[in-house]
Order: sequence, then C-alpha cells, then structure tokens
Amino acid sequence: MIVLHKKWMCCLTTFFLVVCFSFGARAGVKCQAEQLEESVRKNLGLISNYQVASSVSLGGAIIESEISGTSNRLLRVDMSILQGDNVAHIKMVFDGTFQWVETSNSSSVEVLRVKLSELVTPLRPFDTSYYLMGSGLLNGEDLPASINTLLSIYDLTAVCEGDVFTLSGELNEPRFANYVSGKRLQGSLELMVRTYAEKFGQLLIKFDMESLALKEYRLGPIGEPAVFHAQFTNLKVNNNLSKEHFIYNVSDEIQAVDITDELLLRLKVSK
Repeated sequence: MIVLHKKWMCCLTTFFLVVCFSFGARAGVKCQAEQLEESVRKNLGLISNYQVASSVSLGGAIIESEISGTSNRLLRVDMSILQGDNVAHIKMVFDGTFQWVETSNSSSVEVLRVKLSELVTPLRPFDTSYYLMGSGLLNGEDLPASINTLLSIYDLTAVCEGDVFTLSGELNEPRFANYVSGKRLQGSLELMVRTYAEKFGQLLIKFDMESLALKEYRLGPIGEPAVFHAQFTNLKVNNNLSKEHFIYNVSDEIQAVDITDELLLRLKVSK
C-alpha cells in the first residue's frame, strides 16, 4: 500500500502531507459499531456499478476526481489537480485488459499502459503497483474495496448524530500486517507496518445514516492532526453505466508507452 508517476504518484505510506484537523471529542450518541460496519459491508455487496465525486486537499493542491467502477473489475478515475495557477488532468482507466494512465497539462500529454494479466490477481484486480495519488481510493483498490479495507484494519467505535454516523479508532497492527502480506511487498513487512502505524495510526470515517454512503474519511497519527482528508459526494449506484464508459482510445497523435516490463522488473528487484 512505488512511486512512479512524477510528483502526482506515490506510496500510500509516504505521500500524505498535513491537513489541519484534530481528532477531538464529538457530540452525539454512542451506537453499535459492529452492526453499522456489517450494514455497510452488506450494502457494498449489493453494488454492481457506482459513480462518485471525491475531493482531497493535499500539500496546497486541490484534487477533484470523478470515480466510476463496476463489480466486474472495471474502473475509471478522471482527476483534476489544481495548485496555484497550474492545472493538471489525469485519466486512469482499467478496461479489463490494460491499465491506461493519461496525464495532460497546458503543454503536453503523456499516455502510459500496463498489461493487467502480467501483474494483477483475481483478489486484487487493480493492484499493478502503479498508483494514482489523491483520488481517495487506497492503492490498488476500487471504492468498495477501499471502504472494506479501512473498516477491517482499524478497531472502531461509533457515534450516531442526526443523519450521520461516525466510526473512529486506532490501527490494529496484526490485522494490517495480514492485509499487507497479501499485497506486493516492496521491502520489509515489519518496516511497512511500523511506518504506516506512525503516519496513519488513527481513522475517522463518516457515513450517511440512511443510505450508508461514504461521506468522508480522515487519517493521521494517534493523538495528532490528521494528515489526509478525503470527501465524497454525489454517489450513484446501480445505474445504466455502459462498458463503453471504460474504453480508453489513444489519440493518433500520441504514442502510448508500455511500462509493464518496467513494473515487473521493479517488483523483482524489490523482493
């Protein structure tokens, strides 16, 4: 959870910069975390396709994304990164055969391609080790998987207030280690667990009480300001989302660069 894509790509355990927020006491009524978590998981299992907007503040940049995906392993992220007067656009598409990543700004366009069959597994269909920073998705995961992972690796308590329930708690290091061991490790498992625990030892995650839709989550060190904040709006599920939405067509003027062999070599060297 291999920094590859210039300044916009990064490992989950290293890229977050501080966003001012304190994990303080919240008003509200205590409620049953386990029951709420189970309801969220069941709801995720009913989703065949989804579309959602995300907003992330990161290191002075505002990152806005439109995320869409399906239960049959298709995923698309359309991202705009605004920092000062500079704007960059990134499009990432998993079409079932390739992962495409298009980066464009006012002066250039770059397209990269990864052959999925060489890198992903049935359990991790988006984990090529080439990650897109700032969408709010965890590295190598779509939205349902990201939510399930966050609920699984933290020990959470719940507070219900109005139309929102909030789950918060500290990282369960043994469960996180078990989760990480199923990923493509680059370096020591012990070091990865320790690094993550230091940076993201605490989670606060909010859901809509009625729809169970994810509203936001925050990660940070225990007892300190959060270092990552992602917000989600306009969730739509089980609509008529066609397969054509996940087709990426390369312009005739652009030569796509295949980086599959480079990723395989990096993974081999890191073992």
